[in-house]
Amino acid sequence: MGPGESLDDWQVQLMRHILETYPPDWHDEALRGKLRFRDGVLVLVPRQVGKTTIIGALQFVSFLRSVATPGARTEMGCVAQTTTNAKVLFDRFKQPFHNVSALSSRFKVTGYKGVYPKNKAVQAQFKVHAADRSEKLQSIPFNAEGGVAICLDELHLQKPESYAAIKLGLSAQQNTIMVSISTAGDENSTTLHQLEQYGNAAIAGEHERFGFFNWHAPDTYETYDPDAVRMANPAVACGRLSVENAMDRTIPEHEYTRYVLNRTGQSENVYMPANVWLQAGGEMPPHEAFTRPIIAVERTENHEYVTFTAAKKIDNIIYTQVIAQLQYPEHDYLVKVCKQLYKEHRAFFVFDAQSMRELHVDLRHKHHIPLEFFNASQMAQATATTYALATTDRLVHNNDQICTAQRPHVMTKSLGDGYRISTHDSTGDIDAFKATAMCVYWAEATNISKPHAITI
Repeated sequence: MGPGESLDDWQVQLMRHILETYPPDWHDEALRGKLRFRDGVLVLVPRQVGKTTIIGALQFVSFLRSVATPGARTEMGCVAQTTTNAKVLFDRFKQPFHNVSALSSRFKVTGYKGVYPKNKAVQAQFKVHAADRSEKLQSIPFNAEGGVAICLDELHLQKPESYAAIKLGLSAQQNTIMVSISTAGDENSTTLHQLEQYGNAAIAGEHERFGFFNWHAPDTYETYDPDAVRMANPAVACGRLSVENAMDRTIPEHEYTRYVLNRTGQSENVYMPANVWLQAGGEMPPHEAFTRPIIAVERTENHEYVTFTAAKKIDNIIYTQVIAQLQYPEHDYLVKVCKQLYKEHRAFFVFDAQSMRELHVDLRHKHHIPLEFFNASQMAQATATTYALATTDRLVHNNDQICTAQRPHVMTKSLGDGYRISTHDSTGDIDAFKATAMCVYWAEATNISKPHAITI
């Protein structure tokens, strides 16, 4: 742990239960001293309670225990949906090997390739794995004698074939286990739901060798009941986090239900409730105050319409409005419009990287127009930021008819532990609303203060 940090009591107790062994006088002699949960362990907790710390501590203890066992072959790893997320887990695991001289003198840490004993006579390694390609996980003989050989994070995102590949790699081991940890899933989280059913049966006494630990708020509690948060969040229950910090009312209710209360939710839902959108309606500032705005450009899926929206941050309030909607515009005409908007208003443009690629490439490389195109992660940030601004009275729109008509059709889709506006899953055209989210986010996140050059 870092300076001033320590494990919560609930984290310690959870790890002790996960590593539970059969007592020395157990009636089945073959199981005496062996790990109980050989069939696996499933841990469900809400976001931001210390999942990474639990995984790092479990695997650190397991690694040293296995390495210290004479004759043991240690093949361990951490698995997440992507390599980037798996590296976060690995960073937590390897921290003691950098900080403690007794460990750094005995073990070699090779960037993100793994941790190995410097003593070549000891067969042991800890590696990072991504589950986005299940074939890479096949035939890996995971093993950690007396401990956790593999931790699978983000189980709600994992495909059945990835989980099966890991389990098959453990099948020959008698005294090592796999731990899966996750927040609540949605209707597409097939693997998670299958293990939840198995875990509930284990609680009922059907599967003695499967461990299931589930922190959640029962449906009998109201959504924003502080006691519901205490039930769902062990970090709040133990006093490390306050109820106020955990109860984030700026995110959509369906996301709050899933990520704060740890209840099964939906992968897609209406983005902006009518009352939130109506409450954000208001008057625009004078035209002369709308200088050097952020302008977003987005089109409908069938390419019929292209919509321009603008946003400007004034006195910590984001003002936004639709400034144009064009029907079946040709590429050259769109370039001309963008150049004119830049020339007259010194605007900064934002686009979705997956949409209108030819336009933003031409504007940047041929005409040197300042712009940004959003990847999926930035689109998720724009989605969350715009909603938060609307719910905290920091967003004002002019009740434009296009956005108002599109609002009921705008759906969000889960992206890892977050969510983003999804054109594909929406129930109608959402070009104006999506463009609004993009320009609002960029106006909030940046401060344009210098003029830009332009080639006309």
